[in-house]
Amino acid sequence: MKTTFLWILLGSFLIGCNTTENPNTDTLEGAEQLSSTTEELKLVEKITYAPDSSKTVYQVNEHTNQKHGKYQEFDAAGTLRIERNYESDLATGSEKMYNEAGKLTSQFLLNAGKYDGRFEYYYEDGTLKQEGVYKEDKMEGELKTYYANGKMKETIVLVGGKTQGPFVEYNENGTLKTEGTYNYKQEQETLEMGLLKEYDVEGELTTKKVCQDGVCCTIWTKADGAVNTKNSLCESIVEAYNANPENQETNSTVE
Repeated sequence: MKTTFLWILLGSFLIGCNTTENPNTDTLEGAEQLSSTTEELKLVEKITYAPDSSKTVYQVNEHTNQKHGKYQEFDAAGTLRIERNYESDLATGSEKMYNEAGKLTSQFLLNAGKYDGRFEYYYEDGTLKQEGVYKEDKMEGELKTYYANGKMKETIVLVGGKTQGPFVEYNENGTLKTEGTYNYKQEQETLEMGLLKEYDVEGELTTKKVCQDGVCCTIWTKADGAVNTKNSLCESIVEAYNANPENQETNSTVE
C-alpha cells in the first residue's frame, strides 16, 4: 500500500560539474524586447564543458551576464538530456528531460525559478506514467500514477508537498485494490489513517482495517466476518475511531 513517488531532483545531473568556458562564443541578437524599454535585447551564447565531455549550451544577457533564453544540457555522447528557458537568471516556462536514447521522460512548468504548474512522467514508449501539479516547488492536489498498459495504478492527494487525504490503488486489470486515507507525521509520509479497505484481483472486498499513523488493525475479513482486536493498541485505535463523530456513517461496519 505504500506509494512510490517520482520525486523531482531540483537540479540536473550536469549542473554543478566543474566546467570551463569555451572561448569560441558568438554574440546573438535576440528578437525579444526588454520589458522596460524598446532597446533590443542582446544575447551571447556560451558553452561550458564538464570533465566527462558533457556540455551545457545557454544564452546570457550581454549587459547583465544573466541567463536569458534557451538552455540545453547534452551528455558525453551528444544527446540532449535537459532543455529549459531562462529569464533574468530564473528558469521560466517549459522544462523537458530526455533519456540516453533521446526520448522524452518528463516535462514540467517553471515560474521564476520554481516548479509551478502541471508535470508529467512517461514510460519509454511515451505512455503517460504519472501526472500532477506543482505549486511553488511543492506537489499540490491529486497525483495520478498509471501502469504501462495505460490503466490507472494509484491516485493520492498532497497538500504542501505532503500526503494528506484519500488514496485509491488499482490492480493492473483495472479493478479496485485498496482505498483509504493517507496522512503524514513529522518526516514520515503515506501513513494510513481511519478506515482502510482491501480488495482481491477481481475487485471484491476482502479486508477492512482501522489505522492510526500507519498502524493498521484488522476488524473484518471476507472469510471470517467481524474480527476482535487482539491487543490493547488495536483496541485503543478502534475505540478512538468509533468515538469520532466524523466516522459516524461507517461506525456500523467497525464493530
